[in-house]
Amino acid sequence: MAVETIVESLSQTVGSYHAVPPGEEGAICIRLPMPPGTLPTLLPTQSPTQTPTPTPRPRPTPRPTPQPTPTPAEQTEAGVRLFQSGDFKGAIKALRSAFKKNKDDHRALLYLGHAHLNVGDVKESRKAFDQLIQAMPDSAAARAGLAYLHMLTGKRRDAEREAARALELDKTTVDAHYVIGLIRLDEGAWLKVNEQADAIIKLDPR
Repeated sequence: MAVETIVESLSQTVGSYHAVPPGEEGAICIRLPMPPGTLPTLLPTQSPTQTPTPTPRPRPTPRPTPQPTPTPAEQTEAGVRLFQSGDFKGAIKALRSAFKKNKDDHRALLYLGHAHLNVGDVKESRKAFDQLIQAMPDSAAARAGLAYLHMLTGKRRDAEREAARALELDKTTVDAHYVIGLIRLDEGAWLKVNEQADAIIKLDPR
């Protein structure tokens, strides 16, 4: 059988052949089909070996130093300072916390009543002054605070009664003189207004 015939037969059954390259007469190139699963694995192009750059580790966040819990007395002092600076809401928060921890802290209760009054919360202010008077019936400051609350809510007779009681307990209670002065001013009793004004100036020349 001629060589060409053999090649043709193979090409039809198991493969194919290529034309004879020029200058290589008689050479035969046979390409057989690859059985399944025998194809070589193509690897990705490998770059030159490089030392991997280490990923920096995040630094741990330092924990804040825990602050000591303020004592009720310290909270009262903080509340008084806030009240004096005009931060009445901040004062209420501090004073309420202080009184919750120490029910005998009458100073916190007094300032709490005035702080509530300054933000217009008459109900809570009255509650604080009533608690204070119940605990300290002879507190001129508590009576004067309640008198001022009555004055602001239009209860002039109640205001005058509590202010007078405060002055009976302590004639140096400036707030009580102030309330009575306002009542006399509303009545048009100018001489009595001047009396109260003189008393206030002597007690608190500022």
